[in-house]
Amino acid sequence: MEQLRTTVRMPAELLKAIEAVRDSEEFPTLSDFVRRAVEKYVGTGHVLRGPLYGVVVSDGPFNYLSTIVIVPLSTGAKPATFRPEISFHGKVTRALPDQLRAVDKHRLREYQGSVAGTSFFYALQEALRELLAL
Repeated sequence: MEQLRTTVRMPAELLKAIEAVRDSEEFPTLSDFVRRAVEKYVGTGHVLRGPLYGVVVSDGPFNYLSTIVIVPLSTGAKPATFRPEISFHGKVTRALPDQLRAVDKHRLREYQGSVAGTSFFYALQEALRELLAL
């Protein structure tokens, strides 16, 4: 029983720690638009090339970890009903929820802004719900 009480107290302590970090803006939050480092490998199949951008889709306690979850963006991806589009740097850019990935926060290079509250972000959330059957 004592162990259960400790488990119940942990989220409050964790939330305080998270709020302290969030106040210092040391990690991205849900819907942040970020640029990440380019991987230095030659791949096969569906490998993204060029500057790599993504939208952060993890939030809260999960962003306190060393990795965050992003949906990559691509200007070369083919249109699909589950790939919402946004105009970025004058080009049509598509979100790739089917290539959802965890990325080490140290690989993030630049904060590009936020897409919170936009029709693009709502469409992205719906695409993720559809993809993951949530």
